[in-house]
Order: sequence, then C-alpha cells, then structure tokens
Amino acid sequence: MPAYVPNSRPSWSNQARQERSLRGACTPEEGQKIVTVAITWIDTPYSQLGGHSKKGKFADCSGSTHAIYEEAGLPYPYQRTKDFADYAAKTDRFKPAPGNTPQVGDVGYWRNASEGHMVIYDDKAYEHLTKEQLKKGGFAQANTWSATGSKHVYQATPQPWFDKKYGPVKWYRYCLDK
Repeated sequence: MPAYVPNSRPSWSNQARQERSLRGACTPEEGQKIVTVAITWIDTPYSQLGGHSKKGKFADCSGSTHAIYEEAGLPYPYQRTKDFADYAAKTDRFKPAPGNTPQVGDVGYWRNASEGHMVIYDDKAYEHLTKEQLKKGGFAQANTWSATGSKHVYQATPQPWFDKKYGPVKWYRYCLDK
C-alpha cells in the first residue's frame, strides 16, 4: 500500500501496479516447491541437451529449469534460453517480478548479444554448499540453482557470477492463470 501523504491524492507506485498485474502468480510456498525439486538435481552433470535434460544424467540451464518446473507441477513448453523472454512476453505464463525483485522459485534470465543463462532463485541456496565449495570461496553468496559452474554440474551458484558475465538479471515469476 502506498504511503499516506497529507493533502495529496493517493497514487499507485510502479511496483504496486506490477503486483496487481501478477494476480495468479506463484506464491512463496509454490516457489519453495520449485526449489525443493531443484535441490534434487544437485550434481547432475552439465551438457547442452535443452529439453532432453534428465535429473542425474545430464542437464543445461534451460532444460533443467523446464524439467524442474514440470516436476513441481508448474508446466510450460520447453524454451531455449535465447527464446525465454519472448515466450514470457507472448504467453504471460511468466511475468516480470515486481521491482525486478525475486521471490523463491523465480527464474533469473540473462541475455547478451551472443549467449544467455537461466537460474532458479533460492535465497538459502548457500545452505547446500559442499565443503569443497566453501573451501574454494566465492560461493558464500550462492542464491540460485543452475546447471553450470566450476564443476559443470547442477549446483548452488552466486548470482554475481552471471551478472558479471552477462549484465543485469531480469527476474520472472510463473503465473498459474495465463
């Protein structure tokens, strides 16, 4: 709710307008279900398989994201990373997160001129780091799940790694009512 200012007309902030437009979006509880499934993908080896990604076998960022959402009961047709934002805009299955602020289970998307990347947001992903990752350092900010990283497996990863490589992230929230 916007703050009250004496002698002024009420107005909606951009974030409040965006929140109203996200009716039917995943709740934090549904987002936690997505993350619970994502955790079961830990150490799945990386390979560019797209829509053929399989837990425990091989996965890439777009294929694992798609399969995790499917397993969590939130289906959408597989989209290559480079096509994800266009798909979201055309279908309303995913909408931009209000204020570009993620909640658990949201999809992070980066795209530059030559490549892109997708992750699933989890503010507690760092709790699943291995002793090896903790010794290496750099993982303490792990707040996403992704098929990539130094070991080239599905793992907890820090968002700043991807911001540095691709530029600023855009967060998307799954919408149950499209």
